[in-house]
Amino acid sequence: MNYIKKYPDEHRPRICLELSEDWARGKIKMPAAKRAILNSHAVAKEINNSQYSALCHAIGHGGATVHVETQDIGQTKLKVELEPVSWSILGDWPISTDDKDAVFAEALLNSIYTIDESCWVFRVKATAEWGGSYYAVGKKSSTIFICSFDDEGKPIWSVMDSESNS
Repeated sequence: MNYIKKYPDEHRPRICLELSEDWARGKIKMPAAKRAILNSHAVAKEINNSQYSALCHAIGHGGATVHVETQDIGQTKLKVELEPVSWSILGDWPISTDDKDAVFAEALLNSIYTIDESCWVFRVKATAEWGGSYYAVGKKSSTIFICSFDDEGKPIWSVMDSESNS
């Protein structure tokens, strides 16, 4: 089962995705997308399901990163095209805690709170949704953090060496 099947009458996260894409393509102005982004976060607070709540928050955060300075900074420094980690997963979120993708997604999204600064999280564009390279860019400092994984698969964030792109 997925989010759409579990909450068929809840359209705010989907609207957030659609309006954020319209904003990214210049079809609408930021205020319309902002309202949809806030509505996706509101859903996260209203539903009583931790996975779907995290999904709705992730969609809201992804929508907010359509075009932010930190994404430009990260792309310039890393010399790769980045996209928000959780951009297009609505309807595909696995509900089983035995599902490795669900466990990984939850660990990755929760791990960002170990960084001492509020960050935007990105992945290299066109990589698997829950695989590949992950980066965080500090909202205030523009510091780039890179995600590595310990032997148990736990995400660990560290400041990226400014002399390298890996």
